[in-house]
Amino acid sequence: MVEQTPAVTAREPAGWDELCRRADTEGARVITLGPAGTSSHDAARHLQTRLVEAGGGPPLPLELYDTFDVVLERAAADASCLALVPSAYRGATAFHWHDDLRLLFHFARSTPPYGLAARRLPAAPEPLRVAAMAEVDHLYAGLVPPPLAHREVVRVAARSTRHAAELVRRGAADVAVTNEPSRREAGLVWLSCRPGVDIVWLVFARAPSEHRNLTDPTPDPHPEEPT
Repeated sequence: MVEQTPAVTAREPAGWDELCRRADTEGARVITLGPAGTSSHDAARHLQTRLVEAGGGPPLPLELYDTFDVVLERAAADASCLALVPSAYRGATAFHWHDDLRLLFHFARSTPPYGLAARRLPAAPEPLRVAAMAEVDHLYAGLVPPPLAHREVVRVAARSTRHAAELVRRGAADVAVTNEPSRREAGLVWLSCRPGVDIVWLVFARAPSEHRNLTDPTPDPHPEEPT
């Protein structure tokens, strides 16, 4: 028996007009990774401003969550949520493939500057505790200043750039791979920094019922007879 490929209904991103319509519904809000100071928070505030300019109403409420897993759960459960996710997030594919979500819109925006921040230049000889979220941990090698280049490194996992900076502020890490708003909020100083990079930001929302379960398996007209 030859297996038949299920028919798939094609679907394009809904676009700016659909995003504006969703934003104008009761209870609509933008949700993304927090706390305040993350690059996601910066992009969310930019999106708020664009929607205000387009519709003339007040800014949409903004809700910040500790992880993108929570953002996904909230967006899938509540049609009023507009989930903002950076394409550079390693788990973004989970949003794309979620049966109950739909990509509404995407836009490019540069992140704030990134770098290595600390309360002061860490003293030797202790191992250097470096706080970073997984997506930017690799930046350390290109940012480490000469006085720290040969230090033993112990990685400290962080949920966000702001969390990384807070770990240093509290003394749980020596250096953070973080961004400018988070560095400033935590009262840290730059050891080194670099310009931000352009990121594509993705806006997801709960899909209308007609756009869920898109596969349409076609019954085999000549089923194999049992033997």
